[in-house]
Amino acid sequence: MEALNHQAITQATFCDVDLRSTLHAVLQRCQFPERIHTFGGPSVDLLQARSDFDFVLVDGDHSLETVRQEVELLLRAQPLCVMAHDTTVQAAGDDDCDGPMHLKWRFQTTAPYLCLEENARRQGEETWRGMFLATTSPDVFHVARASLMKWGEFAGFSNAKGDGSAAVEAVLSSPVGPSTG
Repeated sequence: MEALNHQAITQATFCDVDLRSTLHAVLQRCQFPERIHTFGGPSVDLLQARSDFDFVLVDGDHSLETVRQEVELLLRAQPLCVMAHDTTVQAAGDDDCDGPMHLKWRFQTTAPYLCLEENARRQGEETWRGMFLATTSPDVFHVARASLMKWGEFAGFSNAKGDGSAAVEAVLSSPVGPSTG
């Protein structure tokens, strides 16, 4: 909402099979309501109808079947950024989330995507479940990586050098991306 209100983006589309009143309450805070679009239905239906998104956040149905369909549509459309949640949840003991892990694997093994994942354990957060970013932009990749390194310093992570980079280098993952050097 802040990005819309500060005119950093020109429009936003929100999709869910159940658009809840809490979402609508947040959307009402937008100073430019004409720039908000909602889609009440499966994300696959929206992605089949439109492919002009710059940024897509995937965090809904975690089934392999649904996420596989979403991934194939996203790879065809090649948005600038794809972000997903719960990409390491199986490693945390939840065996019913094959979809996010499939998404991570497909983007990690598909050029031109550069990928980062943040999954550090911090008290009061569930980021250990995995927040994953895939981008086609080296500039976005470097900004995201620098932000994660800064967050690592803020959150108290450190490596032997004491520079906070352990949180990023432990989760940096892209066989087609730049060196973590």
